[in-house]
Amino acid sequence: MYNCYTPRVATKTQVSTLQTNSEIQAQRKKDDTGPSPARSESFRMDGRAYNQLRPVFIDLNTASGSAYLEMEHTKVLVAVYGPKARQDVEFSDEGKLICDFRYSPFALRARRPTGKEKGGREGGREGGGGGGGGPQRDEERAASRTVSQALEASVQLAKLPKSVVEVFVLVLQTDGGEVGAAISCASLALAEAGIELFGLVASCEVVAFTPSEGKREWRVRVDPTAAEEGGEEGGREGGKEGGVVGLALMPVSGEVTQVWQKGRLDTRGSERALEMAADGARMVHALMRKRLLTYMEQEGGGEGGWGGLGEMTRDDRAMRAQDEKHPESVDGDVK
Repeated sequence: MYNCYTPRVATKTQVSTLQTNSEIQAQRKKDDTGPSPARSESFRMDGRAYNQLRPVFIDLNTASGSAYLEMEHTKVLVAVYGPKARQDVEFSDEGKLICDFRYSPFALRARRPTGKEKGGREGGREGGGGGGGGPQRDEERAASRTVSQALEASVQLAKLPKSVVEVFVLVLQTDGGEVGAAISCASLALAEAGIELFGLVASCEVVAFTPSEGKREWRVRVDPTAAEEGGEEGGREGGKEGGVVGLALMPVSGEVTQVWQKGRLDTRGSERALEMAADGARMVHALMRKRLLTYMEQEGGGEGGWGGLGEMTRDDRAMRAQDEKHPESVDGDVK
């Protein structure tokens, strides 16, 4: 499945809570005379506002129990297998969710290697992982645990005694934020597979940094690229205090299912980063919900009556009530 998959060309979705695209273009023209402090505060290297997501594309029309998600140059494919009988115990009152997270070999070639990966190559050791062809790297094992823990709270495991659900994540291309994208994509794949859920889990990563040494004025950028994560503006590798913070959220219940961090942030910086990550996760959830409901209408309920997606009606009612209190701007359509 992984080797023959070809993404379908479709219109992408742009999410913005600060400015519309036309307003951004007008501001760019106004600032064409050169960089200014105001411009550097409002815009990033790719022209986005500080709290703006990259274009998002979601495809559920692949194989059964799978989902594909793009956040511009970060591309993730997830396949779900199960539930099936567990072989490791005689009996368990609850089911078990396991996750296998891997980078494809061509995604790894495009990535800037971490210090541990550099050391492995320089020391003559071969790397593992890479699309399931060998043992996982440390980074892949850590990401597997993060994704699994983020999703467990959303799955009705009590209805799956002595069963296991397997989630396989393959990162096809990465430009930052692949763990958060994997969590969101995996939640959609679980829903498409008919696994009974309490609600969808959406995730977002942010980068937080201080503009100069000694200052405690924290700046946060939602949905960072690899360049922003790597320290061009003082991220986790940039020498200044800062780092990357990720958050997984189940908006229907308001439950935070997972938090992870790389880098150095004080309490104030962490609080600011978590607030922005939660806002970003809600925006991602709005797109996920919209795409999934559209897909359900097109497919007429899917095989098996969609299992736990009967819960999506409750999820949708709750989210509509939240939308009325906290309206979000979503430009374009998810296709």
